Amino acid sequence: SLKSLHPSIGRLQALEELGLGYTVKLTSLPEEIGNLGSLIKLSLTDSGITSLPPSIGRLRSLKELDLTGTKKLTKLPKEIGDLGSLIKLSLEYSAVTSLPPSIGRLRSLEELDLTGTKKLTSLPEEIGNLGSLIKLSLRCSAIRSLPPSIGRLRSLEELDLDETRELTSLP
Repeated sequence: SLKSLHPSIGRLQALEELGLGYTVKLTSLPEEIGNLGSLIKLSLTDSGITSLPPSIGRLRSLKELDLTGTKKLTKLPKEIGDLGSLIKLSLEYSAVTSLPPSIGRLRSLEELDLTGTKKLTSLPEEIGNLGSLIKLSLRCSAIRSLPPSIGRLRSLEELDLDETRELTSLP
């Protein structure tokens, strides 16, 4: 099983898709990952990743970041907000405990999947800045409250709150 990525991965300038799913022994990515200027999709589904390098914010072409089932990933770097092209962010069943305020800078984000995030109890106020957000899933999450800014999500078509047992009221 893959344990690490060689820094030379950063030389693959034309790489558009990188699938590192089910690499349970892979705990980190090299800083050089940020050099993949053509990368459109990065999948770390069910990997052993514990953190993302700040250089992730340099992936300006990235449209999809799949962190589904990353049970050791507890937080995202603030640089996540620099992913200006990001359309879909999947954090289903990850161990994230909070989202950085910089998430509000993801102006192109259309889908944010937080299904089954059992350690995420709140969303930052900046979530209301996601003007392109169409779908927000909080299904089976530990979310306790929604920020009032959620009312600013003018493009939102789907808000999934199924089985959010901790949520007692809406703003």
